[in-house]
Amino acid sequence: MKTIRYFLVALMLVPFSCEIEKYEVPEESLVSHYFNDDEIVGLSDQNHASKERYQFPELDWKTFGTHAEKVQALQIPEATLARMDTWTLVRALFDYPLLFDAFAFDDIQHGLEHTLSQFNAYNEWLSREDCIESFMSFQEELESNRTLGILTPIEEGQMSLKAQLIAPFLNLLDIVDECENPRISDESSSQRAHYGYRTAPNNYADYYASTPLGSLVFVFPGTGSYSPSEILSIRNHYQTHYPNAVVLSDPTYSYNCHAYAWWMSEGGNARWMNDPSAYISDGSYIQTTSSENIPKKVAYYNGLTIEHSAVYTAEADTRLISKWGNKCLMKHKVLDCPYPTSDIRYYRLKWEISGDELIDLQLAPGGMAIPATVVYSVSDFPTICTIEWSVIGAASISNGQFSPSLTLSVLGDCSVEATMTNSSGHSTVIRKKQVKASHAPIITDIDFFQYFPISPGHYVMRAVANKSDGSFSWSTTGGTLQDLTYPDDASFMAEPQLYKEIIFTQPGVYTITVESMLDNHYYLYQKNVFVNESFGVSDF
Repeated sequence: MKTIRYFLVALMLVPFSCEIEKYEVPEESLVSHYFNDDEIVGLSDQNHASKERYQFPELDWKTFGTHAEKVQALQIPEATLARMDTWTLVRALFDYPLLFDAFAFDDIQHGLEHTLSQFNAYNEWLSREDCIESFMSFQEELESNRTLGILTPIEEGQMSLKAQLIAPFLNLLDIVDECENPRISDESSSQRAHYGYRTAPNNYADYYASTPLGSLVFVFPGTGSYSPSEILSIRNHYQTHYPNAVVLSDPTYSYNCHAYAWWMSEGGNARWMNDPSAYISDGSYIQTTSSENIPKKVAYYNGLTIEHSAVYTAEADTRLISKWGNKCLMKHKVLDCPYPTSDIRYYRLKWEISGDELIDLQLAPGGMAIPATVVYSVSDFPTICTIEWSVIGAASISNGQFSPSLTLSVLGDCSVEATMTNSSGHSTVIRKKQVKASHAPIITDIDFFQYFPISPGHYVMRAVANKSDGSFSWSTTGGTLQDLTYPDDASFMAEPQLYKEIIFTQPGVYTITVESMLDNHYYLYQKNVFVNESFGVSDF
């Protein structure tokens, strides 16, 4: 294979050199005849430029929950691969619906290798003796198609992006070093320009981020731009093939996934970051579990390298946010992305605020609530950092504003937050603690379960509260409320006032409200739920 590659170097030079006569692609190769597994016709050796094209199956992309499922559905049956001629194979590589996933990686060369390595047509194509010749023929065809001028903006963007993959494809064939044509070198370097290191920073803020503990992390301003047609094409690719994800922004070279997850989401400026490992190695972040319901960083490992970074920014959202290379900012499920998912690790900020979250207020003789004195603290706080507290709601600071230990006077619901600032002046917010305080029972959730259901939409609801004293009243924006069907059952007898039944008769989003009352003090709680077509209930 290597001998043939070097023997065909001259063929590779032809399409890129203006001094050598170009290899002519027969006109019929520009005509696309689509075929399926039952309609494979290889051309003879005398007509290498095949007009055949593999027709990928029409897929309902919404039905796929993971990227791996999409990849599996696109594999070409082995018997079909064996019958496909090499020119058809190279077209299948460029028609591969997930090809543009290559652009989601910081380094497009690596992204192309990873993306194609998951597609079985790639190895089959590389095994062919005429793979280089087929590629040069396709490259000529691609350039011819770009000059036709009858393209929609999305198609024009697709052609432009495919042209940007020519140089990385040549690198895959191990022959790009043999070519001295400047245009190939320029294309290749342009794909990697955003990934290079800069050795002479002249502005501290431009070239260094810092971890919460003050370790310096090299960053740099990203450069590059997209044409309007490329932006349309990129957005179309993600909206089509990742319909369960949300495109949050247009593609940009300004920042990448690591910078967004570890630096920008903590208040840093838009930069490109090659390696975020210092955030973990210096102890600023510690490993946690995927189920822990707190904001956390998500690291997609490839061996010892963090290939991709993402962040959970909202406690109530099951999706995470990440920047896909120099393309779009995306909101997606953890396994619904183009990156390796065999080794995913979760990290949270080492420091957290400890202290009571539910406070049962006592009453004075006249029936008024008495403010509770509560202490909140951050343990093992680093001496190289400073701390400042902020409190919002029905509470006030009694002592410890600039100390790791804070004393509050609490009279109702409030939030407590701390900001730590390292020696370089960068601040990190320690996760906010929500505090609920009331004399009436404090309701924190509503559980749904089925107990001898009369219908699929028949549920028992239980108010989760810090105590069951007093009374509870229920209301809903839809469905029918009713008292317990079996109130004397042992499972309900201890605290029957916490339960209510509801019957949903149609799908939709509903708001359930529970209000507790005790000694003329009230506490209100609301929860939005989604009822699907099968009458299953989930948080909304």
